[in-house]
Amino acid sequence: MTIFPAFVRTRLSPLRAFALLACSALGGLAAQGFAAEAPAYGTAKARAMAYDTVARPILADACFGCHNEKKHKGHIDFTAFKDEKTVLKQRKVWRKAIDQVEAMEMPPEDEKQLSPEQKSALLAWMKQAANYVDCDRPGGIDPGPAPVRRLDRAEYNNTIRDLLGIDFDAGDAVGMPDEMSGSTFANLANGLILPPTLMDKYFASAEKVLDIVIGPADGGSPPQLEGKQKKQAKQAFDALLFVKPGADTPPRDAARKILERFAFRAYRRPLREGEVDRLLTLFDLSKANGDKFELSVRLAFKAVLVSPHFLMRVEQDRPSQGGKSAIDIDDYELASRLSYFLWSSMPDAPLFELAGQHKLSDPSILEQQVRRMLADPKAKALTDQFGMQWLQSGKVMTARPSTEFFPTFTNELRQAMFDESYTFFDKLRE
Repeated sequence: MTIFPAFVRTRLSPLRAFALLACSALGGLAAQGFAAEAPAYGTAKARAMAYDTVARPILADACFGCHNEKKHKGHIDFTAFKDEKTVLKQRKVWRKAIDQVEAMEMPPEDEKQLSPEQKSALLAWMKQAANYVDCDRPGGIDPGPAPVRRLDRAEYNNTIRDLLGIDFDAGDAVGMPDEMSGSTFANLANGLILPPTLMDKYFASAEKVLDIVIGPADGGSPPQLEGKQKKQAKQAFDALLFVKPGADTPPRDAARKILERFAFRAYRRPLREGEVDRLLTLFDLSKANGDKFELSVRLAFKAVLVSPHFLMRVEQDRPSQGGKSAIDIDDYELASRLSYFLWSSMPDAPLFELAGQHKLSDPSILEQQVRRMLADPKAKALTDQFGMQWLQSGKVMTARPSTEFFPTFTNELRQAMFDESYTFFDKLRE
């Protein structure tokens, strides 16, 4: 069974994408919630017939009198809904109408009332209209351009780890704050602003991490490292500076090769014309000041680490393709969507390789990669960053129930409640 349908290749919002994923994975179980009230209208033709034959006649009989083009109480004109397309564009209207009908506030007491059969049929239809997601037609609704997303703190830490090869916590290192997620997800695009104070933290973080890997910019003594971090720093240094200048390799040529690979991985896409040359300008400036090769490359590395192409996830906006409302994203963008959803980090070498070959969007290969990624230890981030925020399990750790009514509630019980939901979700992921 293909667990990731075509929606992952289109310009869909993450919440709509997850809803479609749920449809695919659960086999339409969500729709069964209304099965007891009315048949599910599974096809476009069936839904259109249901509106024409079930909903519209009831609305015309009981609602059109107060909600029409000239007299639109509550700023609602039910006569404007001519077909399925116009119905699905105004889901908020149907959700509001459901509340009004269920509370018996509509129709008003002095107007003709719905019969029990009419009320049951209309509510069943409105609930389907308000909540329906067409898993077979993910491109049916255009959500607009993909939003620009800043890496949240966890994504930033994980990306630094996978880009440079060292464990690094920007919060501990420079006091970078946690994201204020509230009752939603920490990586919600609208909440990931970039104030000047946070940008200062990114500059300080870049300095700190490069001090560890390359050494201080002033050529002074590197920070004292021990054990695992010392080993990681040595391996990171060798991996980053994989080309050494010599008789056959001028320093600038060596720097170009180093920066091409580093910037490609950091930006998570092929480099555009002139991007490496701009980084080499910084290398040249540092060399002209008499800095060693490593420190000259270090300056260009810092420019990459504070670039919006690294700190942000930016997807190219594209014009409509032959009248289609949803636009295919490219394989590199797909690789980033996949890796930041499952790992909260950048794509790895296999994803980059498949994206470069334009194979990642192939459904069978995509499914293979999803299964591989879920089996990787890094997929624990799906539990940490998605599962626990979705379930809002963190609230258990801050809850303060009254000891009068809950005398047996202890810190041990609190931790056990959190661990239970965490372990349950993580086992589902495995």
